[in-house]
Amino acid sequence: MVRPSSEAFAKGSRKVDVEPLGEGVVYSAGQGSCFGWFWLIFTTAHCFFMFSGLSHGTVRANHRVITNPTFMHFFLMGLFYVPFFFVGLAFTVSRFRIELQSDCIAVRWRVLPGVGWTWRLTVAGAVDAVLDYRGARVNKRPVRAVVLKSDGKEIAFGSFLSDDVKEYLAAAVVDYYHGDEPTAAPFIP
Repeated sequence: MVRPSSEAFAKGSRKVDVEPLGEGVVYSAGQGSCFGWFWLIFTTAHCFFMFSGLSHGTVRANHRVITNPTFMHFFLMGLFYVPFFFVGLAFTVSRFRIELQSDCIAVRWRVLPGVGWTWRLTVAGAVDAVLDYRGARVNKRPVRAVVLKSDGKEIAFGSFLSDDVKEYLAAAVVDYYHGDEPTAAPFIP
């Protein structure tokens, strides 16, 4: 478990958009990755060659060459590629939107408008934000997620965001909920 530093929030992040929301604040961060772009390019090329092969009568299905493809053949092949394109989009254009308000924290992950997940955490008492391992791995190494805790409940998100963005978001949450609290002065004998 790693606590975010106040320096991470103070220096800011150009990868995170900040906008006011009434009494609260909204932080938005994209989840673009080189792997996602590679995935999309490979899927697009593979899809193009498969559709080209199907239209020329050189594709086999159930051990038979399809010489006269129908609309249904093209439709089913297109349907086959939908999950692959969805995964590529999730790695490249998805965004996290963290809404901080005095009574609730809402974290929205959207791949496309209207397609994604939303987590809500009711703020009751103290809010804590840490970077901690929650099951995700990259190249067999564990990666940390942003973990928000309040009243014994928690939500975790952003395992595959870059480390500086995760630290900035955790520090922003801590600053929003504990920024006006006085800090203890160091003891000088």
